[in-house]
Amino acid sequence: VSYTVDLTKVPCGVVACLYFVQNLKPDSSSNYCDIQTGGCFELDIMEANNVAWEVSTHTQTGKDFDGTCNVMGCSNNVGRYPFTNSGQETHKLYGPGAYIDTRMLFQVRADISTDGYMQVTLSQDGNRSLTVFNRTLAGNIPDIPEKDFQDWRGDPKQQGVPEDAARRTVEAMRKGVRLVLSVWSTADTHWLGQTGCSHLHPSTRGTAAGADLVVYDLKIEPTEKPAAAGVAASAADPTAADCKGPGCRLKKFDARAVAAAGTAGRGLATAGMAAGLLAVAASAAALTALRRRALWGRWARTPVTTPLQRDEREDSAPE
Repeated sequence: VSYTVDLTKVPCGVVACLYFVQNLKPDSSSNYCDIQTGGCFELDIMEANNVAWEVSTHTQTGKDFDGTCNVMGCSNNVGRYPFTNSGQETHKLYGPGAYIDTRMLFQVRADISTDGYMQVTLSQDGNRSLTVFNRTLAGNIPDIPEKDFQDWRGDPKQQGVPEDAARRTVEAMRKGVRLVLSVWSTADTHWLGQTGCSHLHPSTRGTAAGADLVVYDLKIEPTEKPAAAGVAASAADPTAADCKGPGCRLKKFDARAVAAAGTAGRGLATAGMAAGLLAVAASAAALTALRRRALWGRWARTPVTTPLQRDEREDSAPE
């Protein structure tokens, strides 16, 4: 999965999301199910604003910090705490003016392997990259005690993504998942960006109604291997790094428009587990039709009802 994202108008107090869910038990009124609403598989590639980024895997129910990828998630966050557990200052890694500078567009690449593990890399300008999630960076651990908040040595090392969660991810992908884009806000987003947002009074934080999430050139396709850690991932489009504003001529998908389109995108794409990585073939023509039928308006946590059904070729699936 690769795309270019503009989070310049997604401030503290707002959470912009791009994720997959397995809608096995959708609510009859919403046709939607995730790990918190019905206990459905959820794979969060992006839960972010312009000061923090979190990636999570949710493969089973339960709310304990017990090492499983339950509702609490096997997660990794850049921006919740002032330091990583290796002592790096998070505001220098991601945010306005940081290594990944959220005042400008940047690229996102998520590689999902056929054994169920995921790596997510952010890149910018073709020569900078930041790995924000992989099988060892992530884990299910308790929050840092308040007394240790400013001490990076108090940040426990992640336990990694367990094999059982990887197996459950493979099973969910083979059954079919749906892509969801959403923007929402709440009075408390400390779980996402406490370090970068704690100095702001709640009344000065952003709201979903005033935020804009724009995703460019979204691609879901097979690749040979994931981007190496520390090496810039290839941009989804060679001009992506040079695209600075609304005049950009990349393919553009406004999350509000895509989400509001509802069932217009049914049958949009097919997915399968291909050798090396998850293979998902997206139809550009269908996406264009989806944009044309979209209804513009305010929304929050509305699913894109575009089921990604797996390729039925059994020889592409892992043993």
